[in-house]
Amino acid sequence: MSGQGEVRRRSSTPKYLAILAAVLFVTAALAGIYSSGLSFQKQSSSSSSSSSTTPCVNSTPLTGRQLTPVVFGGITEYNLPANRTPGGVAVAPDGSVWFGEWGLPGVAHLFPNGTVTEYPWPYPDTASVSSCGQQTQIWGVALWNGSVWGSDFLYSRLVGVNPSNGQAEKIDLANGSTPYTLAVSPDNYLWFTESKLGASIGRVDPAGGTVSYYSLPTGPAWESVYLLFDTKTVGYVLALDGADPEYSQVFSFNPTAAAPTFTPVGNNDSLYAPVGMTLGEGGLWATEHSATAMAFLNFTTDRWTVYPLSTVPYTPWVLTYFDGSNGTAVWFNEHYGNRMGVIFDNATQLTEYNVSNPPLYNLTTITDPTGGVNMVTMGAAKDGAWFAAAGGFVGFVNGSYVPPFSISLSSDSVNLAPGGSAQLALKVIGDTPGSNLSLQFSDNEFNNASAKLLSFTAGSLAATPGGSNSLVLKIAATNTIQPGTYLATATVTNGSIYRSVYFSVVVT
Repeated sequence: MSGQGEVRRRSSTPKYLAILAAVLFVTAALAGIYSSGLSFQKQSSSSSSSSSTTPCVNSTPLTGRQLTPVVFGGITEYNLPANRTPGGVAVAPDGSVWFGEWGLPGVAHLFPNGTVTEYPWPYPDTASVSSCGQQTQIWGVALWNGSVWGSDFLYSRLVGVNPSNGQAEKIDLANGSTPYTLAVSPDNYLWFTESKLGASIGRVDPAGGTVSYYSLPTGPAWESVYLLFDTKTVGYVLALDGADPEYSQVFSFNPTAAAPTFTPVGNNDSLYAPVGMTLGEGGLWATEHSATAMAFLNFTTDRWTVYPLSTVPYTPWVLTYFDGSNGTAVWFNEHYGNRMGVIFDNATQLTEYNVSNPPLYNLTTITDPTGGVNMVTMGAAKDGAWFAAAGGFVGFVNGSYVPPFSISLSSDSVNLAPGGSAQLALKVIGDTPGSNLSLQFSDNEFNNASAKLLSFTAGSLAATPGGSNSLVLKIAATNTIQPGTYLATATVTNGSIYRSVYFSVVVT
């Protein structure tokens, strides 16, 4: 990744932050069924059972139904029938989207014009469930061998539906394996991550459906969470320590090898509970699900760079979840931030879109599975990204949409000494002069993007003809800051859309 160059990795996390991260995960689990896809947050089939034996009765599966879109600020959303609970997302080559529906259960196909068709799975189970919107959990969806496949997490199987005739098939997995995310390798094998068998991954042969398992070189408490493939002979798998999700590892491997060797990448730096991965220019992007950041692995240097995101007022962590790339733009969703984000322009700019109109600023409301939003999964498309939310809707953010305001700096880097300061010229242009636009700043000193040893001051935006503001941004460092290069963001927001520019602060 060119542009910013190598940026200093955050220093080792104090143990109290690790404890806070653990508390955060517990809080998320209590907030609703969509707290996370990881085993220490997911519900097993036994924990999701209820003493009630009342069957769940959902509406008739939709066939070619036209959904009415809700459009605002680059976002288009489609509300689904009650108790559907959309899950895993797979974007089709034509720009339409497939997604899992936990309450159907099954998969659905939605076109940008709002036409949707649902395909229920014909495999009933006797276990009662705690919610009619959660008759299983479908975290992974993939298009493979002419069918749409989903990972049936609660019932240890993979299920495929052929959309041309509606016929379904299933692959039962060994030893209670819990399939999570799915990926198709360039040589057309279907791969999956899982957690019940320790940190291992599975591969399905396209010829006969035979399943093979491969163990990662980690401990028994670890689990695999994400797979992706660069070439036919180069793949990457992400694993987490289930006992302490701060400890993670990305491995490279040859998916065509009879017995793949899994090699650690990333110089043993540990991220904050990464969940998703995608390939970008010159490296790999990972989400950090207990942070307010994205992380980039430079393949040339084998080092991670942490990109802070803009902050929200109601929680320290926005919890990036899954990500995807469509060329030079890297899209991701924010579980607690209730936003879709994109890093673009050679990783120098960031835009984040709140998916509620008006924006929500209450974490309890956002994570309420019965009526909140709860951003969960996403998939990059050619000109934007699709996303699914537990509030019962699927949405699309248009990458061609240009927000009515922007921010820029006179330079992408400043130099200063401990205890010193520097200045940059900052400019904000907006179509709403004197409106609700405001400035904020963040950096990668800590996992919640808060600036502690650096400070940023620029004054307030004023009502001006044409909505143009030119300000002086002062950056100051404490005497105790360690030398190094820190990555920071300057952000302008109207509370719904956040536009940021990245710049480096070099402390010498």
